Amino acid sequence: MTVPAPQPILRHGRLPCLAILRDELFNREIFHSVIEARVLYFDWCDVYNNFRPHSSIGYLAPTMFATLLLGKLPARELEAR
Repeated sequence: MTVPAPQPILRHGRLPCLAILRDELFNREIFHSVIEARVLYFDWCDVYNNFRPHSSIGYLAPTMFATLLLGKLPARELEAR
């Protein structure tokens, strides 16, 4: 498998993940406290960075992509994806 070239982070002057965060979390939840908002935000970040596939990096999660770039991902785990 070849590693795709990273895409530019900024498009149209803003981060794409902020629009996704707004659509998937802030527009769907009514927060009853700052603590609740913080907990849900960090949960969303965990899923977004560790489990959610991103098309711009070959449908890998960012943490798996970073591991692959550092050469630490076993080949058999990559082939299983």
